Amino acid sequence: IYLERFSEAQALITRVTDAARGASALTLLPLCLASRAELEYRLGRWRAALAHGSEAARLAAETGAKTVLPFALAITARVEAVQGREQEARRHASEAVEASTEALSVATMFYAETALAQLALSFRRFDEAAERLGRVAREEDMRGVGEPAILLWPPDHVEACARAGRRKEAEAALVRLERQAERTDHPWRRAVAARCR
Repeated sequence: IYLERFSEAQALITRVTDAARGASALTLLPLCLASRAELEYRLGRWRAALAHGSEAARLAAETGAKTVLPFALAITARVEAVQGREQEARRHASEAVEASTEALSVATMFYAETALAQLALSFRRFDEAAERLGRVAREEDMRGVGEPAILLWPPDHVEACARAGRRKEAEAALVRLERQAERTDHPWRRAVAARCR
């Protein structure tokens, strides 16, 4: 998924999901479904993404899959955010933060935070989105994360800052994104950097 080899990812995820369902492997199935939700989200198939994410979250909660639950909740919140489902997105993001804290998973906290930022951006609350994504940027920089395609938020940060009238912050976020795009050299990264420029 992160390498943008979506057809290959879809074939692999489908095969593993079908095998997990066939074997009633309920400990493996939530991760398969959450990964499938992530893929569908990136392909713009939000209805399918929401269905897979919701099922992943439900199964993870039922089976006690504490490491998968925050990811499933966060991807569900992200889909709801872009669909403008404010109450559901807030609830699932909040549950994702709580589950992330319990699972000691900082990465899925970032997922939840970016979902809330996407929600703020969807409702034209640009300052809120810029603040949230500014915190994510600082945390990622402290932790040495330099791959913009994992959470897909860097172009939203540039947009939120620009729309909030924070030109210097927008330019700094763009420079950061362009450096990452140059270093990782994949089509999505280059395209969003060019769009943001």
